[in-house]
Amino acid sequence: MLAWSDPAEFLVSLYAVYESAVTEVAVLMQKKLSIGISIKDIKGDFLERSKKYYKHILKFELCSENNAWQRVNMLAELRNAFAHVNGRMEMLNQKSRQKIYNWEKQKTGITTYSGYIVCDAKVVSDISQVVSASLKDLLDRYKQWDDIRTNA
Repeated sequence: MLAWSDPAEFLVSLYAVYESAVTEVAVLMQKKLSIGISIKDIKGDFLERSKKYYKHILKFELCSENNAWQRVNMLAELRNAFAHVNGRMEMLNQKSRQKIYNWEKQKTGITTYSGYIVCDAKVVSDISQVVSASLKDLLDRYKQWDDIRTNA
């Protein structure tokens, strides 16, 4: 079981771990393939850049499960809300607010209270487990890819 004092802080940290791992694997593959374009050269937010870079430049699937990708996107949205506006709904753009309200309606464990985003322990744990499994899958597939290249 996870232990944390503030779910918002945990989600911000979890996203940092995700971003770092995805970037690190991309850099390793970029070097092994001798590609001149880096993940930072692609336009868009981090998830858009990553998905494009892995698919079109590395020819490697970033996330092999749609459910995991949806959770990663949820994590990114929550991270941005907590990191940039401290979870204040009124400070979010309309698109982000609508996503939060939709998740609230779907009873995902994300709610709003007094104008702030609140995440219950279950949704935070679920996001953590799915993102962790997604990263493990990415790393396992990378290692397999690297082993094949090394032994070829």
